[in-house]
Amino acid sequence: MKKIIITALVISILALAFFACDSSTTAGYTSEPPYSVPDSSEPYEPTDTDENGNGNNGGGDVIGQLVPYEPFTTPSIGVPRPFLGNATYRYVTQQYVNTHPNSPRFVYNDEGNWMSFAFDMHMRDVMFVRINPIELDDDGDIQNYEVTEIIHRVGTLNVNHPVFIQTIGHYGTMPAQAIGFVMPDGTRYFVPFDQSQMDGSLSFHYWAAFTPR
Repeated sequence: MKKIIITALVISILALAFFACDSSTTAGYTSEPPYSVPDSSEPYEPTDTDENGNGNNGGGDVIGQLVPYEPFTTPSIGVPRPFLGNATYRYVTQQYVNTHPNSPRFVYNDEGNWMSFAFDMHMRDVMFVRINPIELDDDGDIQNYEVTEIIHRVGTLNVNHPVFIQTIGHYGTMPAQAIGFVMPDGTRYFVPFDQSQMDGSLSFHYWAAFTPR
């Protein structure tokens, strides 16, 4: 009988030791890193907003302070200001678009080609707009543009997170559309892009970018 009691006690002590050890090893474990970084696979969802409702404080997805920006309306004449950031732009297939179910997309012409745009920084108030060429700049070198219509407002866009639009076609030699956005420092840019009617190539006009007056 003593042996049975002693054996039971030993088993109980060993079991308690095992659970205590297991608890001590899992208590400090987490599947998440101790800090968060922007996730390019998910759309940005701000946890707070500024007075414009622009997600100025940004929650945990944005590192640093985002500068407030002015609401935008049309029409608006632009001031030439080359865009110095980095963008990835190209034609993509419907199958590629389908592999990014969380990415914003907009169908302007369902018989056209899908285009993908992504940037190396967090963007706010992303939109596609129609533009109209007006006078050249004071030196006569750079074309000025006027934003005449907001075609589609996307909202916020994470770092390297693609946004898709299905063809905005136009005729003529000058771009008739642009992608607009607000950078983290509060600067609003519009960058014209162009689909060639001759060879179908896609051009992103960094040098012809502009900011509203």
